[in-house]
Amino acid sequence: MTTVFEVKSSICSNTTTIVAEKIDSDRIAISLETTCQKIKEYSEQIKELSLIEICKGFTENPIYIRADSAHLTPDCLVPCGVVMATWTEVGMMSKNLLRSVEPHSIKFIK
Repeated sequence: MTTVFEVKSSICSNTTTIVAEKIDSDRIAISLETTCQKIKEYSEQIKELSLIEICKGFTENPIYIRADSAHLTPDCLVPCGVVMATWTEVGMMSKNLLRSVEPHSIKFIK
């Protein structure tokens, strides 16, 4: 089983494809294909994570901790995409539900 998400940022004009693949009952492999140099550096730090790691809160979650150490800006959507991809791959989010809903978005109103 493999899960693929795409993150497009209109602010920085970068696109990242996130691939999460369950290795065994406890490990998820993550690969990122991106146009962003900072995300390329980030991807080297999150190649494999455990189920326990992806379930941790913001301050203890390696997905977010390593985003900070890779100097990603706080408005970068890729770490959230990594969470969604890993959660979906291990069955914590429904692929059927995700197929039936509109993509997430953040829209400036005023």
